[in-house]
Amino acid sequence: KDFYKYHALLQEAWDGPALLVFSDGKWIGSALDRNGLRPARYLRTDDGLVCMMSETGVVPVPESSIVEKGRLGPGQMIAVELGSGEFYHNNEIKPKVAAKADYAKMREKAAVLVDKSAFKGEREMSEEDLLLSWTAFGWSLEDVGMGVADMASTGKETTFCMGDDAPLAAVSDKPHMLYDYLKQRFAQVTNPPIDPIREGLVMSLAMYLGRKENVLNGGLDDLAKTAKERGHAAQLELQSPLINDAELRAMKDGPLSTVTISTRYKAASEGGMKEALAEVL
Repeated sequence: KDFYKYHALLQEAWDGPALLVFSDGKWIGSALDRNGLRPARYLRTDDGLVCMMSETGVVPVPESSIVEKGRLGPGQMIAVELGSGEFYHNNEIKPKVAAKADYAKMREKAAVLVDKSAFKGEREMSEEDLLLSWTAFGWSLEDVGMGVADMASTGKETTFCMGDDAPLAAVSDKPHMLYDYLKQRFAQVTNPPIDPIREGLVMSLAMYLGRKENVLNGGLDDLAKTAKERGHAAQLELQSPLINDAELRAMKDGPLSTVTISTRYKAASEGGMKEALAEVL
């Protein structure tokens, strides 16, 4: 776990789906993404042949010569050392690699954890101010009633149908927030929904703020240095991108320098938003 937690500081998590095959001339191996959505079956024969394919039977091999059959599970890998011909399973590879360094200590040097703080129990806004805030941020009764209220009462992400049948903001005669005019194109697939509550073994909302090191530079000796020894601040580790006031104050008091940027602009004057953006940039 410490190996994976440390490397989360170096690169963003990538869920695939993908089945990777790799080799450096000395080793050859295969690894499956952590969701395990790609089929990967392998077999070994008594004369040292190793075959990996998406389905059993792709390679014609006499059944009598097979000494082992198996499949890669989520996040698992297999490898063969070509010099010795040794075959390694997932539970042999991972401990061997993780034991090369004290990744728990390396992670402590490279990141500062922002502890999760409890939200205040008392109400901070009147009913009128709350409604004004909803309006200012473009929240509708549907957003509050079907989204926020459902998540707050059940502790789970609200399930909706795929697709968006709302009229385009550009051709609507109703007022819209700025982000209603922005659309993202995406590949609509049939994978099941995934969230950190139901799928806690394979995903997390944890995120890291700050400069990331290059995992290919300098080897373990360089990666073991503290952020200060490299001439910059340590990263901040957040358990979730959703933070409250106490966590925000902890971030401001952390190792990273922070700046507060106002998102307000003069709506009554022509070019108010353009001027505000120019000040931010």
